[in-house]
Amino acid sequence: MKKLSVIMPTLNRHTHLESVFKFYERWEDVELICVDGSEKAFPKNTPDNVVYISIPSTSFQYRWIQGMYESRGKYLTYMPDDDYPNLRWMLESCKDLNSDIIFQGDICVFDKTKKIKLRRKKKVGKRKTGEAKTIE
Repeated sequence: MKKLSVIMPTLNRHTHLESVFKFYERWEDVELICVDGSEKAFPKNTPDNVVYISIPSTSFQYRWIQGMYESRGKYLTYMPDDDYPNLRWMLESCKDLNSDIIFQGDICVFDKTKKIKLRRKKKVGKRKTGEAKTIE
């Protein structure tokens, strides 16, 4: 089982994909799941740790969710198709911290083998009495 699955939705960026795949190729504990919404599939072979899925004319959200379904790693994160993340930091954080969720800046890595509930209170307006209404 891979340690970390990285989901990368993409659209019409085939010229960029080859260098991205080479970057991920050297990481044995990482699987890259590239979900492409382009009309034409990427014409070249991919490294062993790269899963390439072509789903033409789909939304970003659909591609992201499909990547989650296809992932096999214990930890899961998302990366844009033009970003080269600090995978060493991610892998060491997963190992050392043994956490359910790890944040650094705008990067979130979470343990997909555990059920995680995130709750956030939202302020959605005012009632007639002037009190803020909160939805949980």
